[in-house]
Amino acid sequence: MEKAYGIPLNEVLEMEAYSGVKVLAGRAGLKRIVTGVNVMEVPDILDWVKPGELLLTTGYAIKDDREAQKNLIPLLAEKGLAGIGIKPRRYLNEIPLLMIAKAEEYNFPLLEIPYNASFSDLISPVLAVITNKQSIYLQKIIDAHRLFTKIIAEGGGLKAIVSQLSMLMKNTVYVEDYINLKQVFVCCGIINEEFAELKAAPVVSEVEKLGTLESVSKTLVEFKGKRIGRYEINVKIGDALYGRIFLWETRAELSEMDLITLERLSAVVALEITKDNSVYQVERRYLNEFIDYLISGNISDEAEVLERGRLLGLDLTLNYGVVLLRPQVLENDVGHLRNLLSREIENYVRKRSIRCFLGTKSGNLILFFAVDEANEKLQEKELKAKAQELKEYLEKFHKVKILAVTGRVHPGIRGLSTSYREAYKTFLIAQEQLNTDEVLSFSDLGIFRLLFSQEQKKEINEYLAETLLPLIEYDREKGTDLLKTLEIYFDCNFNLKKVSERLFTHYNTIVYRLERIREITGIDLENAEERFKLELALKIRNIANFT
Repeated sequence: MEKAYGIPLNEVLEMEAYSGVKVLAGRAGLKRIVTGVNVMEVPDILDWVKPGELLLTTGYAIKDDREAQKNLIPLLAEKGLAGIGIKPRRYLNEIPLLMIAKAEEYNFPLLEIPYNASFSDLISPVLAVITNKQSIYLQKIIDAHRLFTKIIAEGGGLKAIVSQLSMLMKNTVYVEDYINLKQVFVCCGIINEEFAELKAAPVVSEVEKLGTLESVSKTLVEFKGKRIGRYEINVKIGDALYGRIFLWETRAELSEMDLITLERLSAVVALEITKDNSVYQVERRYLNEFIDYLISGNISDEAEVLERGRLLGLDLTLNYGVVLLRPQVLENDVGHLRNLLSREIENYVRKRSIRCFLGTKSGNLILFFAVDEANEKLQEKELKAKAQELKEYLEKFHKVKILAVTGRVHPGIRGLSTSYREAYKTFLIAQEQLNTDEVLSFSDLGIFRLLFSQEQKKEINEYLAETLLPLIEYDREKGTDLLKTLEIYFDCNFNLKKVSERLFTHYNTIVYRLERIREITGIDLENAEERFKLELALKIRNIANFT
């Protein structure tokens, strides 16, 4: 898209200085954009030419080299030059036919320059036009950049920037902010109610990359019976993608200068996204410091805490239950994903008017959900339901497994630290010992919250190995179902008749299996105390990672 500061080759040929120039081949390429003029009289000119240049030569460097004559046109075309003009009769009697053939093959303009033409006379008018266009372009960029910088400095925000972009481009503009999870659009030529239809308009063309504008692409979409251009501009800082700008030609077709201006202004959008994120991170840091104090258990003045909470927009007179979320990804990816999920959760609770505030600690997301129920059991049910719904939402849209646990709801400000400690203990147990896709609450642990801890992990595994491992290994080696039989035996309260019915197996076979279990484990199922060892081991195994 150099046309904003270049000139099409066919317009160059209309200049008075080019009145005697003939097009010998490559007419299909006459719309190539000329951004400069160069002269070649050395063999290694390819190391010095640039895309968009019109190359002028007498042919001195290739006059006696047929291979160089054959390869020059393809190499120049590959490099992206606008064309080549050769002045014959000094070193080349005539322009070689093989060069004419190659120029036609590559749609690369090959010009014959009159013998009496001066290269300086050919160069000067082209550079004058290009310089003038560059001046206009640069002034437009400077004016636009000054305007948008002022918007940012005055705190106008992303909405004001998009509004000004739409006004400047005279078209509909939509910006997606991938860092702060914001979407802003301003319509031009259509009404706001039509934007959803425009955004979903089907693409009816291949993606077109626009010259040297690497971050800009164009497609055509079908909207209200018409084909209109849709442009997509990446908003990047370095290699990091911060968002995208979308523009639809709902009112006017864009010029090349418009597109170059738009690409340059994407840096302004990136700056606003960065600024917005910086402000958010500062606010988040203050909130996290307050949350650390809330869950520390060292609150001395409740009135002061209530007031600090009010200043941060928190109503701490409500009863809250704590939910901990942890994305199940590699440790190096936790921080980035946690920040992304924080934004997503804030949008989620805001759109649904859920009373909740959020913090982070030790790689976990800490959510404080307000509950309405007065009954303890109903409070826990309400909290788990909210956590489960949020977990499923995040897993669906971010394609990542999330471990979710809850504490119980405890009244008052001091109850927040109790709920957090319960949730964190549940998290530690779930992370190290349990295997579940459901939200796990502190109450769900039952007796196992007394058994499981980091320090007891070794003892637990040793206990399971002593009681169940021989049975597990026997089933694995022989292909039997003794472990399943034992589970149903306990589930049926030792009623052999019910066990045989559940397993669709003869009564005597069940008796035989139980005898084999006694022989393998060394545990007498007739002895209540020994039988309890097996039953407890099975219950632990059902929630522990032990196979």
